Amino acid sequence: MEDWRNSDKGVFFVNVLGVVFNPKTRKILIGRRENDPHIKELTWSFPGGRPTYDKDIEESLKDEIKKKTGLNVESLGAVFARITDEKPEFMLIYYLCEVIGGKEKAGEKFKEIKWVKPEELEKYFTTSFHPKLKEYIMDLKWNWKNEAGEAESEELEHADGLWRSIKALEIEEEKECLEQERELTRENLMS
Repeated sequence: MEDWRNSDKGVFFVNVLGVVFNPKTRKILIGRRENDPHIKELTWSFPGGRPTYDKDIEESLKDEIKKKTGLNVESLGAVFARITDEKPEFMLIYYLCEVIGGKEKAGEKFKEIKWVKPEELEKYFTTSFHPKLKEYIMDLKWNWKNEAGEAESEELEHADGLWRSIKALEIEEEKECLEQERELTRENLMS
């Protein structure tokens, strides 16, 4: 059997991270670190850490988020995974999470925690921020059903209805123009 410690591929240091989303404010929770021993450039990050060998990955994630933020979260599942640009031996697995309790307080390795708008996230990160993760998080802002979801859905349905009406008018106008062109062509052919 191959000694995994000498492998040049397929062996990673895994970190599980929570994209903790508040549907009421539509903000994401991040934490500020100082003097990270593995990635010197790292300042702000999503809460999480290394999973333990004796627990389910999502249970480890919940424990790490609790230690770092004081919050209890529910994982809604893995949403993205990547290898970091800064250290190719680091694999990050991101989970969408929602807060279900606890008292917000910066803890283990976090000097500060902050809720930020999805479009502001990148300005906090001093390490690589994958474009697909950014796209996913931006989609959250617009597609998440929250307590005001019904009103938003009605507004979206109304906007969608208006868009469809405009498209229908444009199509009707195009049909009329085509019909006029056909009529002119027929008249020209007959004369």
